[in-house]
Amino acid sequence: MKVTLPTASFLYLVHQFKQYKRFKVYRKEKVKQIRLGTFHLFNTL
Repeated sequence: MKVTLPTASFLYLVHQFKQYKRFKVYRKEKVKQIRLGTFHLFNTL
């Protein structure tokens, strides 16, 4: 299978976009965990 340059760059962009979305979800989860953690911390004080 011969990959032409436009196809390759397009696939690369799609890959980058997927990584970015996964990173955003990961960050959102992290922030949620941190918020829950601090909330829990304040409740136990």
